[in-house]
Amino acid sequence: MVTTRILQTDFWKLNLRPDNATLIIRLMMAANDLVVANACLKRYTNDEEIDPSFRRGARMYFVNLQCGHLAEGLKIIRDIRNNVALYQEVERCPRDIQEAFTTLVSLASEGTNEEFDKYVKRIRDKAAFHYYDKEHGLLLAALDRRAASHDLKRSKISTSSDAQLTRFTVADDMNDTIVCRFLWEIEEQDLLGEEANRILEQIASWVILLLNFSGVFIYQYITDHAMARW
Repeated sequence: MVTTRILQTDFWKLNLRPDNATLIIRLMMAANDLVVANACLKRYTNDEEIDPSFRRGARMYFVNLQCGHLAEGLKIIRDIRNNVALYQEVERCPRDIQEAFTTLVSLASEGTNEEFDKYVKRIRDKAAFHYYDKEHGLLLAALDRRAASHDLKRSKISTSSDAQLTRFTVADDMNDTIVCRFLWEIEEQDLLGEEANRILEQIASWVILLLNFSGVFIYQYITDHAMARW
C-alpha cells in the first residue's frame, strides 16, 4: 500500500547550514525532475489512445530527459559523499538506503559501471538536448544506414494548421537509429525491441534507486534540521 508523509519545512532553519542545504535542495530538484520524466515516459509508453508515431518520438524524448537528469543527479550524490556532515547523515539511514547510496556512488564514478556509461552517460553527452551539434558524424552515419536499407529508407513528415499536430517522423527515425544502433550498440534487428526494453528497464531501476534514497535521506535531514514547528 502506498503511504505519503508531508513534512512542513522551515527555510530559516535550512539556511543555518547553507553548504548542506544547497546539496539537499539540488537533490530535491533532481528527484522532482526524475519523477516527472518517469511519469511522462510511462504515459507515452502505455497510453494507446495517443497517436503511435507521436508516442514513439515522445517516449525517446523522455528517455533522453531521464538519462540527463539521472546523470546530473549522480553528480550530487558524489558531492554528498564528499561532504563530511551529509555523509554522516547517510550513515544514520536504514541499511538498505545506505546500500542504495553505495551503489549510486559507484555509478557516479567514471568507468566503474560500463552499462551505466553506455546507456545513460552516452545519451546525456551525445543525444539529450544537443541536437548533435558536435556529433555531425552520428547524424551522417545514421543517415547512411537508413538510406542504404531497403526497409528503412522511407519515413514521413506531417504538418498541420494546428502547430501542435506537426510531427517530423524523419527526426524520430534518426534518433532511434543513433541511440539504439550507435550509442546502445544493438546490432540485431530481430532483437531490437527486446533489447531496447531491457535497457529501459535497467535505466528505470537506477532512477528508482536514486528516488528511493532521496526520499528517505531528505526526509531524515529535514526532520532533524529544518522541520517547521507551528
